[in-house]
Amino acid sequence: MKDDGVLTKFKFRNEKETATDRWVEGLAPATWCSSQNRLRRDISLPAWLAVCMVVTLSFVEYAQATPASGFTGTTLAKGTFTEFQVINRLTQDQLQRLAPGFPGDTWSSLEKTEGPSDLYIQTNTWTPGASTGWHKHPGHSMIVITSGQVTEYHADCTPKVYGPDTANGPTLVDTGNDEHVIRNEGSVAAAGFAVQLIAKGAQRRIDEPAPKTCSSIF
Repeated sequence: MKDDGVLTKFKFRNEKETATDRWVEGLAPATWCSSQNRLRRDISLPAWLAVCMVVTLSFVEYAQATPASGFTGTTLAKGTFTEFQVINRLTQDQLQRLAPGFPGDTWSSLEKTEGPSDLYIQTNTWTPGASTGWHKHPGHSMIVITSGQVTEYHADCTPKVYGPDTANGPTLVDTGNDEHVIRNEGSVAAAGFAVQLIAKGAQRRIDEPAPKTCSSIF
């Protein structure tokens, strides 16, 4: 003899689970969350929602990143330095002997680190129309453009052109404090070198989405 009460309760439970499944799947990418039916039965709804939201945010962040296109960066050398402090200074008399025509009375340089650092020497090439993509570094870089011309943009979207025989010259310093993109907007290839100093073990390059204030440049 059938127990209608048990069947009704079982049917209601299935309908409730089906509704919950549809709700959960709507909160995360369907191609990932909808394939995890068996896993959903083994964990609580709040935990499953948290997992799906993390996956969704990861997909969105990846989709917004602007990877390089037509740009090649190659590591020529990498070395790790212990903590150091170096100070150099030349007086006016020394400059007159060592650097005649120097535009100033003194020259000084200070480099100080706390903790070990990785130093990278990079060679960079841009084909015509190439872009580094928006990115940043966890430390500063000194860049020399040896051939061609490149255009750098920061979040204010102001173009700055660098290269031999340009108004800004062939050198630029990336402080590493904010994202930037460097593009070859010319008709010939561009090339150069970069020296970068970052914390030991840190990721050298971090891809970033284009800032809202310069979203048309990537």
